[in-house]
Parts: sequence; C-alpha cells; structure tokens
Amino acid sequence: MQKYVTHHKFAILLTLNQLQTTITNKTSDILSILRLRSLIAAGGVDSVPEGAAIFAAADALLGEDVEAKNAVLNGFLSAEGEFASVPCTLLS
Repeated sequence: MQKYVTHHKFAILLTLNQLQTTITNKTSDILSILRLRSLIAAGGVDSVPEGAAIFAAADALLGEDVEAKNAVLNGFLSAEGEFASVPCTLLS
C-alpha cells in the first residue's frame, strides 16, 4: 500500500508540475501579444496579417469588458476558437 501511495503522490506532483509549465507558457503568450501590439503601433514591426486580431485581443485584455477579456483568455488557454476571425492558435 505504501508503494502505491508514493507512486500516486509522484504522479500527482508530476501532473501539477506539467500544469504549472503550461500555465506559465500560456501567460507568456498573452504578455507577448501585448508587447507585439505595442511594437506594431510604434512601427517597430512590419505589418502582419494578424495585426487587426492582435490589436483587438490586446485591447480586449486591457479594456473593461469582462466578457471580451474572458473570450481572449479562454481562447489562449484552450487554443480553441478564434478572435477577430483569426484562430487563437495563430495568436499564441
């Protein structure tokens, strides 16, 4: 029984570690969108096809509309759906 409990605890810790890594990477993607929006606005980056979606997603994240924020965050975290007609997988 002790061996099973130790293995079970290890599996849980491994899963939690993987989840933490995933959340950290997704958070980094969100911050990158905010930075990319600033670079595009300042002319520091050539126009990109997803530019309008990047602006819309960043503005939603920084805005007051909770529903829009949740839509962007859910898209990034799940890698499903689209924002401003661009698949969320292309924005992350």
